[in-house]
Amino acid sequence: MTVAIRVDLLSALAAFLILAACAPTTKRVVIDDEAVKREALKQQEIALQELMKNQERLLRVGGNVLQGAVPMCEDDTLWVIGAVFISKHEFAPERQEAAASVFHMDDKMRALLVIEGGPAAGAGLQVGDEIVSMNGVPPPVGQDAARELYRYQQEQTKDGAPVTLITRRDGENATLTINPVRICDYPLLLVEDDGVNAFADGTTIVVTTGMMRFAQDDTELSLVIAHELAHNTMNHMTARRTNATVGLFFDIALAVLTGVNTQGLFSQIGANAYSKDFEAEADYVGMYMLALSGGDIEAAPRFWRRMAVAHPASIQETGYLGTHPASPERFVALEETVVEIRDKQAKGLPLEPEMKVPGEDAADARAASGERFGLGN
Repeated sequence: MTVAIRVDLLSALAAFLILAACAPTTKRVVIDDEAVKREALKQQEIALQELMKNQERLLRVGGNVLQGAVPMCEDDTLWVIGAVFISKHEFAPERQEAAASVFHMDDKMRALLVIEGGPAAGAGLQVGDEIVSMNGVPPPVGQDAARELYRYQQEQTKDGAPVTLITRRDGENATLTINPVRICDYPLLLVEDDGVNAFADGTTIVVTTGMMRFAQDDTELSLVIAHELAHNTMNHMTARRTNATVGLFFDIALAVLTGVNTQGLFSQIGANAYSKDFEAEADYVGMYMLALSGGDIEAAPRFWRRMAVAHPASIQETGYLGTHPASPERFVALEETVVEIRDKQAKGLPLEPEMKVPGEDAADARAASGERFGLGN
């Protein structure tokens, strides 16, 4: 009974507050529901066009980096034709109507993206072209048709062999022969997120729409992609997982021996071990990748000045547990790397990052330790 009274009292209080609250005093215009629906579709079309514009830019700029960096990717490469094929089923339900009106998407497999300067564009493929067949085989249909066609395309081009497409545009068929190009096998994924971010997970490279907006020109975007590609090729994610496992051992040992729950503290410390060094290494190796792909390495360091303006906290060191070098350090390091790369180019030397001699880290550590504690003599 007491509970029921309290609920009634709270309901009455809420109703009183709503009635007593200040309400708008202007007379609003009458909104037509159909007009709202039309505007919603228009906004979906605009948003989809912008998304596809960003996706094409990511694949175009990133594909150039992935192609140039092939010498540094060893066997992790694949052959691509510079086009994305899709049907309306690959779009989220709320975007299918916009996809149909903007890109003429339907049940048929069509070219959604044709990368400027890529093999497919050079062969004459255009956005919206229907794919009648690939190497004589009709494209699959249904929910997973795009994935199945991509897998078939990879099988057909695995040795760099050309593919023959029969396409249909405005009721007329055309035969296109496309010669694929070889790139590093690390897919580029665009994520709709306003955060200025990009990351690698060891197998892919993820870039947010916020980063796409922040990276004002293709040089900056190339630098971001090359940095993440370097993380993957240098196996930084594997190293972090290994270091985290070592830290986890200490967490478990302390729990068993002392009963203290460290809440994964040492695992986290292990995961972040050498994190700044890994970031600096990705900056360094990424610059070589940028140079191999023909990027403007002189302009690239300015990215970190703009980042400092947008995020002033990056100017200062973030402390012992910080995971990234400060932006001034990154800028200066990139400029020094430019000098190193230009010197190699002038001397006709291979564009390969300088690698440490085995045991060099230990020797450096001993020398540093001797200086710090006065044991150098």
